[in-house]
Amino acid sequence: MTATHAIIDGIVPETLRILLDCSRDHNPVILTHVLICIAQISAMDAVNTVFEHLREIMAIIMNALESGPQVRAAALDCMGALATNIGYVITPIEEYPQLLPTLQGMLKREQSGTLRQRVIKVIGLLGALDPDRYQVLSLSDTTLFYAIYS
Repeated sequence: MTATHAIIDGIVPETLRILLDCSRDHNPVILTHVLICIAQISAMDAVNTVFEHLREIMAIIMNALESGPQVRAAALDCMGALATNIGYVITPIEEYPQLLPTLQGMLKREQSGTLRQRVIKVIGLLGALDPDRYQVLSLSDTTLFYAIYS
């Protein structure tokens, strides 16, 4: 273990915990910066720490996608960073069935070209999902899903 890893392993968990606490603040500026910091933490060699808090991070991102343009942009960048840096792909679409429709809705209603480009980038980074499997995931009848994919 290098000295850098020792420092990262010592600081990142507590920093991430503090950021997750700060994310409860309803101030969009604070939330934007929290998402930016989480994206930067995912770029550090702290994959295990980020994975431990992935459900909390995704809850923040999902809520942020319904916020103002600055917060949405930060959420998209954070989602892209998670996909790129820790390999969190395909799984978000499976675990959060509302994610892809939310992103598709953003493509339809966003006026900002930059934000639309970010949405397209995130959809691409999340990866391709078999259309038949997506349809099954979209069904509200979970018993059918388990019958097919168990």
